[in-house]
Amino acid sequence: MNNKKIVKVSITICLVGIVCLICYLFSKNSKSTGISLSDDNEERVIESSDSESSDSKQETSTDLGKSEEGQTSVNEESIAVHVCGQVKNPGVYALTKGARVSDAIEAAGGLTKEAAGDFINQAQKLEDEQQVYVPNQEEVKESPEVIQQENGYNEGHSLNKDLININQATREELMTLPGIGEAKADMIISYREEHGRFATIEEIKNISGIKDGVYSKICDLITTD
Repeated sequence: MNNKKIVKVSITICLVGIVCLICYLFSKNSKSTGISLSDDNEERVIESSDSESSDSKQETSTDLGKSEEGQTSVNEESIAVHVCGQVKNPGVYALTKGARVSDAIEAAGGLTKEAAGDFINQAQKLEDEQQVYVPNQEEVKESPEVIQQENGYNEGHSLNKDLININQATREELMTLPGIGEAKADMIISYREEHGRFATIEEIKNISGIKDGVYSKICDLITTD
């Protein structure tokens, strides 16, 4: 009888011990898992915060760079040029420093059909506030010197830097004189064929259409020698 009681008590003690051991192990595993999850979440939150901070700094730096670059471009690298005359879209255009007349014409849509594009120096460098005037064919025939002055050409650019000999000049050479078109050039040639050489430059006023107004424009550009 006593032995049976002892066995029962021993079994009871063992069961209680097993239950306590299981509870202890379960409790330990739960705490370990909770710490791991908490640490992992905390690390993820920190990494996300660092990433957002880095992206924000990068975006700010990029925006500042664009702003500074745009300001430099506007203030230091651009010039304003007025393009008018025989171009498709006359107006004021912003061009980069060092641009040429050809760049201004291209910005204005190119030349029209009536433009005398070969008359102007398209390789000339532009300056801020400069005007580029593209004449038409008729203007070039009638007053080439006036158009050169409107475009700001100096004597080095003038077609008439050498005097025109009215006793020897061809029709094309005579047409480079201001106010002398094709018709007047033909009359000059006809006059010298009929009357011989011009004795003086004033004699050119004997030709119809060449009076004091035209003569005053060409007297310093012609010679009889």
